[in-house]
Amino acid sequence: MKIAFISDLHVDISPENLKLVDFLIERLQSLKPDVFIIAGDIAAKTQLFEKTLTMFSEISCNKFLVPGNHDIWIDSPASLEEGIHSGTKYYELLPQVCERNGFAYLGLEPHVIDGIGFAGTLGWYDYTMRNKKYDNSISMETYHNKQYKEKHIWNDLNFAHWIDTYSKNRKSDEEVAQEMEASLKQQIQSLNEKGIKNIVSITHHVPFREMVLYQNVLPWDFFSAFMGSEGLGRIILEESAVSHVICGHSHIKSHLNIGKVRAMKSPVGYPREWIIKDLHKLAEDTLDCFEIK
Repeated sequence: MKIAFISDLHVDISPENLKLVDFLIERLQSLKPDVFIIAGDIAAKTQLFEKTLTMFSEISCNKFLVPGNHDIWIDSPASLEEGIHSGTKYYELLPQVCERNGFAYLGLEPHVIDGIGFAGTLGWYDYTMRNKKYDNSISMETYHNKQYKEKHIWNDLNFAHWIDTYSKNRKSDEEVAQEMEASLKQQIQSLNEKGIKNIVSITHHVPFREMVLYQNVLPWDFFSAFMGSEGLGRIILEESAVSHVICGHSHIKSHLNIGKVRAMKSPVGYPREWIIKDLHKLAEDTLDCFEIK
């Protein structure tokens, strides 16, 4: 089985990001994969999220998607007042958008294609990925406030609103991370019960510290705290059937072996981060591919 994957399209960041989709489609038509996976962060606005998925309609292979943190951002303050919060987008609106546009939504239930299982979740962060070198100088309260000094803000503070259905209070990041980890564990166990021996796990947030670039410089390493959760990685490594992991969120391409697992991310990211400026070549570089035999 040939599996193509990418993450962090961020088509709302620049015209170049949106235009890149055309070149990604050309690349997919050339590769002819059996499965195509997007590991989150397409667009914050639901309408643009759907428009982007529509662009992939001519790609006829199996298509999977997990949303990213940008994808579950509220569309506007008005939508939040109307009760459409991040949980509404994650559990209701985005699955409907995916279904309308031929993408199987990973995050609610696993899928099986030709005997290979696919289990996924957005994931979240619980600050276990922080650079612990700074524990004496950066408090947990500072991380929870998502702001380092005056200028440096993690934008989930303003746009990610996970609301508890019963209390109507905002969930903590730790609660959301545990919710996502539990979902992934349940999906993998469901595949185990079906006798699936080879599972690909897809998350947006990073499951392994080895996939986070620590520079021992602030504010860079302040933001490492928001990369993911160690709990995701523990769940993956505990499950013998998981052979490959695809994630996104961190805009640095990487392939590495962690225990028995091949862990990979291949993000598009922001134009200021691009070493390759030619969109055709960028599509070739960022649309990655591997095979499971």
